[in-house]
Amino acid sequence: LLCCSDIIESIFGRYKNLFGYNRVIGITNLSLIIPALMCPVNEEVVKTAIDFCTVAHIDDWTKKSLCE
Repeated sequence: LLCCSDIIESIFGRYKNLFGYNRVIGITNLSLIIPALMCPVNEEVVKTAIDFCTVAHIDDWTKKSLCE
């Protein structure tokens, strides 16, 4: 099991590079993209994600998991 701060810092660094232009908003439901930064993404993976996860799922997760 690989788990060290370098890996975590690298993942958040990639996330900040994608969305760091808007620092005022903090962590939003865009944080759900973090798992996609850690694995290869192909057409099948994207199709499965689109078929499985709805906007309502994301809204529910946002309400339960993030502060206002």
